[in-house]
Amino acid sequence: MTRANPLNARNSNNMEFLPTFLEIPSERGDDARIRSQAELLRIVVDAIKVDGVNSTSQNSLSEDMHGRNALHALAEVELDIERVQHPTDDNQRHKKRKYKEEEGGEPRPESSHNSKRLEFLEGILSTSVDVNHYDNRGQTPLMAFIALRPEDSRLDKEDMERSIRKLFEAGANLEKRNGEGKTALHVAACSGKKVALKELLQLGANPYVRDACGLSVLAAIDELWAHTERDGIITARLEACRGVFTSMVQPDAQEPSVVQEWGVRRPVLTRP
Repeated sequence: MTRANPLNARNSNNMEFLPTFLEIPSERGDDARIRSQAELLRIVVDAIKVDGVNSTSQNSLSEDMHGRNALHALAEVELDIERVQHPTDDNQRHKKRKYKEEEGGEPRPESSHNSKRLEFLEGILSTSVDVNHYDNRGQTPLMAFIALRPEDSRLDKEDMERSIRKLFEAGANLEKRNGEGKTALHVAACSGKKVALKELLQLGANPYVRDACGLSVLAAIDELWAHTERDGIITARLEACRGVFTSMVQPDAQEPSVVQEWGVRRPVLTRP
């Protein structure tokens, strides 16, 4: 299935910018994973269709049965067809494709999927897709990108920053709350996503928000940390988020006042 240029702005006479291919997995057998991934991918392709080859029903406002629009779908869909069809090989594949950017080695193959995701994001944002749309779980696209996209490698971290900033520039509301009263900042902190957490704070997200249980961002981290088995990766990520947050926010953020939570928002921070 041909992947059309989302922005329809490239010169097709230039071989460097000819469309690449985006393969939609075949819905064969009773593999629920393949069926769900195919559904998500079709929603993405439908939203940015340019010609008659890419989709049978172009509709940038389409949703799946869970209320996820094209942005939610893009955050969740796996663009590596091998991982969709052979998910059990992920650990072995990760060992074979160990990322060695710091040592000057070749970029990992997954980097092409990262750039493809960003390109699709730009294309979707250029359409009429609602950037603040809630799915059936009460999650916005911003929350979905933060919760579902990894921060494992340097490229992952850069893509997380770019995705959040692109969504914000397209009108994503940083203070939208999900069904648990959590904002995107809560989601980042409780997901152990320190890059997302820092980016949200730099964009001006309110650090004094409380969720439906009355927990501040720091209190939510502490609550989760206290009830998490001492797994090295999870606890390290939570501690890293706490470190980033406390380095950027005043000490009274542990128990913010009502005025701090609902008062006039501070200006957006600029990057150094």
